[in-house]
Amino acid sequence: MDARKKLSDYYYKFEEPPYYTWAAFLDPQISYDTLVMDYQNEPDLLADIQMAKKSFEEHFQITYTTTSAPMNSALGPAPAASDSSVDASPQKIDFLSCYCKRDTG
Repeated sequence: MDARKKLSDYYYKFEEPPYYTWAAFLDPQISYDTLVMDYQNEPDLLADIQMAKKSFEEHFQITYTTTSAPMNSALGPAPAASDSSVDASPQKIDFLSCYCKRDTG
């Protein structure tokens, strides 16, 4: 019983940050609209997606529209285009194939 509670607590903490959902919203191959279409028949998941969108909008407003300092002033120079770490990247897998742009017309 203790192991089940610990596992439940772990997964709750994993799902708590909305960053993965926000990343899906911003991915042009997935997008918020596509997620909403995919979860039309699952009201709980649809509500979670809508709540995540609202929290993303609030985070954006607080973080990026209330500051007067330029955002790139704290950033260092951009990495060189000949960065050798790109050559060592693993094989690419198309995990987004199920989110291909759908014909809405």
